[in-house]
Amino acid sequence: MDAEAAILAKLDMLITMVRGVEQRVQRLETRFENMETRFQSLETRFENMETRFENMETRFQSLETRFQSLEDRFQGMDDRMRSLDGRFQSLDERMRVQGETLAEIKGRITDMPTARDFGRLEGGLAQLGSRIGDINARLPVPIGYAPPRSAA
Repeated sequence: MDAEAAILAKLDMLITMVRGVEQRVQRLETRFENMETRFQSLETRFENMETRFENMETRFQSLETRFQSLEDRFQGMDDRMRSLDGRFQSLDERMRVQGETLAEIKGRITDMPTARDFGRLEGGLAQLGSRIGDINARLPVPIGYAPPRSAA
């Protein structure tokens, strides 16, 4: 029986070892399932981050397009401002020349003999009107003439 007891002891030891291995396998399977769950979670997070990255990339491209559009509009406005500046300078020069021409024409008109004669005629007309007013006042019946009013 000694041999039989030794075999039974070895069999008990093997059964204990198998149970220990089974427990270890169970723990490893649980650990593997946990790791698999974590991996799936990480994979989902990675996919979400990938989607967010693509969305951000799309938004960045949109912003880049809008920025380029604004830059083009700014360039157009800058070109228009330069054009307008050139036109304003041209108009300013034309106005300066017109002012000089106007001053020259005014000077010529003032220096013209007819302008002096006109001034004398205006004064003469005022005197004539005054004299007619005096004559009209002395007449017994008014003749209906009204002398022109003088500008002064």
